[in-house]
Amino acid sequence: MICTSFRDKLISIASRIMEKEALVSLIVTAYNQEHYLRECLDSVIRQTYCNLEVILVDDGSTDDSELICDEYAKRDSRVTVIHLNNSGVSNARNQGIDASHGDYLMFLDGDDLISPRLVETLVVIHSGEEDTIACCDAFEFHDGQEFAYSDTDVLNVHNFENATFVRSMYILPREIAYPSTVWGKLYPRELVGDIRFRNIISEDNVFNTEVIINRCRAIQYTDAQLYGYRRHQQSMMAQLDKIGKKYVDRCYTLYYINEHILPKDNSYARGLNLWYLHYRLLHSRYIVKQHCTENCEEYRYAQQVVKDLRKKTLKEFLANKYVPLGKKITYPLYETFPKLYSLKLFIDYYLFHKWS
Repeated sequence: MICTSFRDKLISIASRIMEKEALVSLIVTAYNQEHYLRECLDSVIRQTYCNLEVILVDDGSTDDSELICDEYAKRDSRVTVIHLNNSGVSNARNQGIDASHGDYLMFLDGDDLISPRLVETLVVIHSGEEDTIACCDAFEFHDGQEFAYSDTDVLNVHNFENATFVRSMYILPREIAYPSTVWGKLYPRELVGDIRFRNIISEDNVFNTEVIINRCRAIQYTDAQLYGYRRHQQSMMAQLDKIGKKYVDRCYTLYYINEHILPKDNSYARGLNLWYLHYRLLHSRYIVKQHCTENCEEYRYAQQVVKDLRKKTLKEFLANKYVPLGKKITYPLYETFPKLYSLKLFIDYYLFHKWS
């Protein structure tokens, strides 16, 4: 870890930045976010890094988001607006990438906020190497809560290898916060190349697997909270209605990554992915069973997914040397005897509250 003065490092590499004239393309996607979009865009145009291109993609909004996008394009010449028919965030981001001209790419959701120094900080801590990304920590907040971003001249900068990012994707505790998201990260355009977002659930996870795990050598990371991630409050019933199938569908994304994205010779990443996949399969069946009867469609769907993906991946899961032996024994045991897993969760819950 390197503890460095933000101003000192900025001064020392300012000439390099100006010589390169590094243009950063910040791609902002919005869909029906009229209540948050102005606040989001205000945080964008207040960036201390001036060589900024803002690609604002309206994904077919039916509220006033479209008008707000046009309003900010008229106010600031750095803002370009793309209006689309609604086709999802993956296509919106891809259109933004294709329309951008920057040396670096960044992504922002239209209901989130960023610190005034986010872009500048990530450019400063980035090494300038095309096989390296820069990223930061985030602050989660709810409506009515102030975004308390880090405001200090001293940054803790960590230079991590690729394997650290892989561990952070799949294993707790994480050394790199929010590894699966594309926001809060600075990507060299050359590193991204022709990779685009796929129309699949957890599209951020797939994108980062392709760009970072498969192509990236190093990660420059600061634990400064410079990105504000807005957590929308839903009723408990609405959350319960969605958690089962959504949780199960993410298992298919992990399987897709293992089958189509991760190289066969990357045993480490494949092992951790399979480890996490089998945990999700185990826990998804538990979650659905807590909220659904055995006769409901969602329960039958979950059972079929678990059975299908377990059959397709069990052989490699058991053979991979990076999957701990204990997991190879306990996961199949829990899948065969679900009540044992329920007992394990109860004991974990009891011990956590007893000692916390």
